[in-house]
Amino acid sequence: SWPNSSMRNHSISADGRYVVFDSSASNLVGGIDPLGQRQAWVADFAAVVNPGDVPVLTLVSRATGGSTTPADAYCERPRISGDGSAIVFQSSATNLHAATIGGESAIYLGTPAGAPLELASWAAPGVRLQANTGYPCISHDGTHVAFGACGVDTVAHPTLPDSGIFRYDRTAGTLDVVADEIIYPGFALAPLNRTDISADGRRVAYAAKA
Repeated sequence: SWPNSSMRNHSISADGRYVVFDSSASNLVGGIDPLGQRQAWVADFAAVVNPGDVPVLTLVSRATGGSTTPADAYCERPRISGDGSAIVFQSSATNLHAATIGGESAIYLGTPAGAPLELASWAAPGVRLQANTGYPCISHDGTHVAFGACGVDTVAHPTLPDSGIFRYDRTAGTLDVVADEIIYPGFALAPLNRTDISADGRRVAYAAKA
């Protein structure tokens, strides 16, 4: 049957096999009711060959310790890596990771198979970035995640600006500042806006305003 709520913020893998989106629909997968909260989903088109075939849907935004328990707050703006190995999204849910801080939006990383979620908004290994983060993007191989942040706790993170565009290296566990509040005279950063990252993870595109 047709989904009973909108499906938006879609992203597709390079080979077209996977499409991710967010939706609060309660009839996408039997036994999974998001209770009105938008969740991150992935559709696998590997077995879609003939007209009438349907993709396999998987919930990406799964709670810690619950194989099909959805997030307890919104999960939005999912993006999938070009190779289809990893999916990032933003959420203020409190049940997705042990390092979650209630009331703050964080960046999470999952897989098309519905693996346990990683936190992708670390300030340093083992140190969660205390800020509101959003609009994530991910490199082709899934090793680099870029996102915007504002309200950074500069007491907890004295070397970071209070808002900016950041890039997290999953392999090294390090966070780089791509751009801080002021880019050049007359222009200011718009941190909570769409970001994009190059396939190799070296360059990040972001928004600024006059």
